[in-house]
Amino acid sequence: LQIGTGAWGAGANLFYTIRYKSAGINLNAQYMHNGKNELQYRFGDQVNTSITAFYWLDVNKTTVLPQVGLAFDAFAKDQSFDAPETITGGTRLVATLGFDWYINRFLLTAFYQLPLAQELPNAQPVFNTRLGFSATVFFN
Repeated sequence: LQIGTGAWGAGANLFYTIRYKSAGINLNAQYMHNGKNELQYRFGDQVNTSITAFYWLDVNKTTVLPQVGLAFDAFAKDQSFDAPETITGGTRLVATLGFDWYINRFLLTAFYQLPLAQELPNAQPVFNTRLGFSATVFFN
């Protein structure tokens, strides 16, 4: 949705977790379709996939999930008046290492991402190493 432009998009997400005792795997796939705006510009569709292995550890009334995985993203070219924009689109493959730490009603997350491969137009910024953190509060 591009507010005020009349453009709409639609997305779908599939998420599946397989777990045996303390070990598990998360599989994730997302698709995003974008519509044209009033200027006849359409952002390219996107596909994002990932596979992440985790291990469940109970530590002093908290839970820690160390994780390692791979993510692959594909971006279709944007279009202007139905013509592809050559400086858009591409793919990337990223390795991820991180953990989730559950403490009562809180979740703390940290991750490190390392690009393994990327095919992006020269005009686009490259995906560099990334370090991220988040905090979540659960309300019951």
